[in-house]
Amino acid sequence: MSRLKDYTYVSIQFALIVIYFLAFNYRIGGTPLWMQVCSGVMIVIGVALVIVPILQLNKFISVFPTPVDGSKLIMTGAFKYIRHPIYAGIVLGGVGIAFMVNNFIQLLIVILLYLLFEVKSEYEEEQLSKVFSVYEGYKKRTYKFIPGFR
Repeated sequence: MSRLKDYTYVSIQFALIVIYFLAFNYRIGGTPLWMQVCSGVMIVIGVALVIVPILQLNKFISVFPTPVDGSKLIMTGAFKYIRHPIYAGIVLGGVGIAFMVNNFIQLLIVILLYLLFEVKSEYEEEQLSKVFSVYEGYKKRTYKFIPGFR
């Protein structure tokens, strides 16, 4: 059953990402300079929140929510503050791009992606709790996606 959930979550995630980039040309007008700057900052932070944790996870990275055999629980770097920094980075960068190009459809897709990450991360945390006895304590000390929001 867990393999089916893994493949289902990842399939929906990739479908939403593909649709997001296919909707790239549906703009609703110009974007003010201040919004472009704010969007650019969001994109840069989002990319960093994806790349740094991928490097931290190293050989234990997986698109699936079930932990890789032999993996270690990383609780440093981005993971010191956020349990799911890659998901947070994807959402933040996605919102930044949608705002920068003034694309309402992309923004809606990012909202759907965020909702998927909420469900996927709950399942992932169940799996991590089974593998790592310290996960529940780690979960209490950190934020899910955004520091300051439990």
